[in-house]
Amino acid sequence: MSFGAVAAITITIALVLIMGIGLMSYVSSLVKNAYQIKVELRNDVESAIARMDMEMDRRGKALRKELGDDTSKLRDSVQQDNERRIKEIEDRLQKTLQDLSAAGRDEKTATQTALTDMRRRLKTLESDVVAIKNDLSRRAALGRAMRDKDRAEQGEPVATAP
Repeated sequence: MSFGAVAAITITIALVLIMGIGLMSYVSSLVKNAYQIKVELRNDVESAIARMDMEMDRRGKALRKELGDDTSKLRDSVQQDNERRIKEIEDRLQKTLQDLSAAGRDEKTATQTALTDMRRRLKTLESDVVAIKNDLSRRAALGRAMRDKDRAEQGEPVATAP
């Protein structure tokens, strides 16, 4: 092998080594850049997640406050509705009670009137019964007197009352 061939092979090997070292340097630079991009992306993602967490916390607090306000309004509305319904029920019950009281008074008055009328009729009937008894007694006495008179006229003995 000649000196030129050895020099050409040596230069080729040196060039290949220089190119290999350059290629390795370029690839290591690419890997380093990729790692830096990865770290930057991770930092960006973490900061974005932190911002999103803060935003979610802020929105969550706002929603809880709004929900609390809505719940309070709803509770007040339900309470007012219940009070209105209770008032309506009380009014209806009061009216029913008044109607029943009036009906009871009317019924009591009617019953008392009927009882008074019945008592008056009973007294009238009792006086009629007494009058009939007296009339019957008088007629019986008159009938006995007439029988005794007829017997006396016929000559039969007359029984005297003890």
